[in-house]
Amino acid sequence: MHIKGFICLLLISLIAACTPIEYADLADPGIDVSVDEGDIRATYNEKGITAVFPALTGARSYGYSFEGNDPIAGSVVFDEGFYRMSIPKPDYSADEYAVRLYASGSRNPSEAGDAGWVEFAAVNAPYAPVDIDAVVPEGYVSERREDSAVIAFLNQPGDMEYKAVLPGGEEFVSSDETITISGLSASSSYDVEIYQRYKGTGIYGKHSGLVSISAYDPDEILGIAVNGKAITVSSLPSASGTLSIVNDVTGAVLVSAETAGSGSHTFSEDDISLFDTGLFHASFKGNGVEKESGSIPYTAGIDVISYDVMRQHYEAMIPAPEGIDTDVFSAVITGVPSAECNAEWVDGNVVLTISGLSSLTSYEGSINAGSESYPLSFTTEGFEGRYRFFDEDVTNDNEKKFMKEFVVDVESADNGSTSRYWFYASAEDPHPAEGSSRPRISPLIDPSLEASPSGVIDYNGNNYYQKAYRWNNTKWNASGAEVLSWQVERYTPSGDSYESLASSTASMFMMTVTAETTSRFILEEDSDGNASLIFFNKITSDGIASVGNSSIRQNMNPDTDRFGSNAPFTFILDLEETV
Repeated sequence: MHIKGFICLLLISLIAACTPIEYADLADPGIDVSVDEGDIRATYNEKGITAVFPALTGARSYGYSFEGNDPIAGSVVFDEGFYRMSIPKPDYSADEYAVRLYASGSRNPSEAGDAGWVEFAAVNAPYAPVDIDAVVPEGYVSERREDSAVIAFLNQPGDMEYKAVLPGGEEFVSSDETITISGLSASSSYDVEIYQRYKGTGIYGKHSGLVSISAYDPDEILGIAVNGKAITVSSLPSASGTLSIVNDVTGAVLVSAETAGSGSHTFSEDDISLFDTGLFHASFKGNGVEKESGSIPYTAGIDVISYDVMRQHYEAMIPAPEGIDTDVFSAVITGVPSAECNAEWVDGNVVLTISGLSSLTSYEGSINAGSESYPLSFTTEGFEGRYRFFDEDVTNDNEKKFMKEFVVDVESADNGSTSRYWFYASAEDPHPAEGSSRPRISPLIDPSLEASPSGVIDYNGNNYYQKAYRWNNTKWNASGAEVLSWQVERYTPSGDSYESLASSTASMFMMTVTAETTSRFILEEDSDGNASLIFFNKITSDGIASVGNSSIRQNMNPDTDRFGSNAPFTFILDLEETV
């Protein structure tokens, strides 16, 4: 017996940034502050304070305060079942900080002391180091000698010590803020792996940085280092001559001084006040002697002249000299180690883009270059709008197998909902709805606002979610199978992605069959700010039930390079207009 198309598509969104919720927990639409104290913890370090806590039913935003202050909205991310909130340290020192944590039913509380804040915990934050497993050490060669080299470091997360591992496995450890690697061949170059750990601890971070040491050049024997805002050059020849600091790219001499037998020379902040951000080296010329140093990054300051906050990106424009090494620039988003930074020079400015963010989320962090840091605090935009999939190759002859058009309106959820967005079958979608109303196809039931039925839900009925489910079924199910009932099994959150697993039963040829369907909505934004909605639907059951995939309408032109074997069940809906 051939069974096909007996299962309809269930479209239910993820409950945004929330652990799976039992129906029994959904009767009270307010904020449930009954949380186990053992699930709440906080620590601080050089980067600030981090509070960790579970999601609260009914909460859409979280905040913090210190003793005597009004609540302030905090930057939160969802990580392995818990929220992490990044909190700047107050302007006083303490062995541990007393922090009060709050929740609000408002998605973006507009001001301190918002009337919707509800305190749910008071917790002390003791000192704990930055998680170095989330930080890649950044090193550079500050001095290359005939049989050795000195490696210095950027963006240190605290009081660190380092280990250098040569390709042959030989190890060197730091005694201060640099590592001296000895026993090198003057004619050889080396790629050295660098590991870091906090002083006094025995475990190095799992990530390594890579530093390339060039072969020795007798003209490159000067040492050079940044000390605060000053630059110190060491290992000077005893002969009299001119010492200069030179821009690596342009070759311009930025500052110079006459030296004679001093061994070292320091250019003060006043001496180099006209520097641009970039890579520089030291050069000595005198009495027939010419020597140079390795290169170092130096930052005269970071000036963000404009910025653009998008849905999943932040873009800043920073004035910089032509030909600058953009690797000098980096960015850190507090609590989001997965955030990525890309910098490129464009027509007199560095355009720095931070990606890997989530929509409608508040963030804090910094743009870094050398010893300079520019603080960041911003809230990303939302994905509200009308999204359309259209395939002109689908004709009347093949429309029972393939989807021609699917139009979805993405709107902000009502206040009190723990979901970030609601998804509606747009009035522009050619498939008719029952009556005149637009079906809300995801979530069919918002557990944080609406009463939820227990157990299986009958296919027939006049409830709004039953009508919406029938719309989904007739939109996607190309078979003549009779669906009997359906039930939500699981929600799984992940940033701007929404996934549901549902089971349903259907009758065909005097048999009743049960199958499971996985549905996903994934909201994405490219680097140019263009938004799209990725929709996926596929029966996940094994055996005979999986044959139902043959009668779910599929993508006639699947993108197999991007989606692999799931491509026939995946659709890209482009943003058509904001709503």
